[in-house]
Amino acid sequence: MSISTSAPAAAGELPRFQVSDYHPDGGVSAAGFGMLVSALVLIGAALGFVAHWVSQYFWLILLFPIGIGLILGFVGQRMVKSGRIRNPAVGGLAGFLGGALAMSLMHYFDYESFRKELAQVDPQLLQIAQLPPEQRQQLIRDDLTEQDRQALEALFEAAQVRSFFDYMEMEARHGVELKKTGRGQGLNLGYYGSYIYWIVEILIVAGITFAMVKNATSQPFCAACDQWKQSRVLGFFSGDAAAAIRAIQAGDLNQIRAAGATAELTDRRLTVACCTSCGDDSAIDLKLEQVTTDGKGNVTTRTVAHTTYPAVAMSALAMLFAPQAAQPSVVQSTD
Repeated sequence: MSISTSAPAAAGELPRFQVSDYHPDGGVSAAGFGMLVSALVLIGAALGFVAHWVSQYFWLILLFPIGIGLILGFVGQRMVKSGRIRNPAVGGLAGFLGGALAMSLMHYFDYESFRKELAQVDPQLLQIAQLPPEQRQQLIRDDLTEQDRQALEALFEAAQVRSFFDYMEMEARHGVELKKTGRGQGLNLGYYGSYIYWIVEILIVAGITFAMVKNATSQPFCAACDQWKQSRVLGFFSGDAAAAIRAIQAGDLNQIRAAGATAELTDRRLTVACCTSCGDDSAIDLKLEQVTTDGKGNVTTRTVAHTTYPAVAMSALAMLFAPQAAQPSVVQSTD
């Protein structure tokens, strides 16, 4: 990257730089990847166990999976930073699989709890459960109440479970029941609805973890000194949004100035990521964001342009977005 010097700059004309679209450098080490995967597995297992224990008492649909995804995503982001992982595909895949594992382990812990309860059943009843249905019916007393008969049938069904997948099949046949607060029965999702519900929960957790980890791997990094670049707000734009996007992508400081470069707060924010160690030896990354605030005061940002500039552009850009000094007023004194 270099400053274009095809013609002498006219008075007041600013330089134009050769720029490129921003892309993560894709670096990843075996140690960093191992750290990320280990953390996601361990924390995912812990969250799965907590979810298993909590679900025995109550379960908040969607909210709990979202919470699990946010916690796991936060851990993944920390590991990405520590392990210096800059490959979005690798990081995102690890995050997705870690999220899916957390929710799968919740069901697996349910299965282990089921096995422990089944192990406490009278062995004779378990032996009867293995007999053909006709022989089982002959051994069941005729004077049993309907409630006792149903309990025996449920026990015989449970005794047929040989694996985790058998357990999930049994749970699906019974159907996930979405319980209502207050009076009235909950909604039973049935066989296929239960599987869809479980898949949706897994996708929520895995999707949130995927997005958070992938975003962390996409942040600017200086490969020369092996550290993450530091980001700060450079300025704002007061003019047309499309003009600001074109100006940043063109690398032309004259266009940037014409697009309304300012230090005054607007909804179009420009941040710069620089390496604090390399100085002029490392490129800088400019990110233009559209900032939106809703009626509740919640702020969301959307990246509309992300471009890499040569380090020598930093001083000119800083001057362009510097606050304008107030002009002193001239007061004529009279005797």
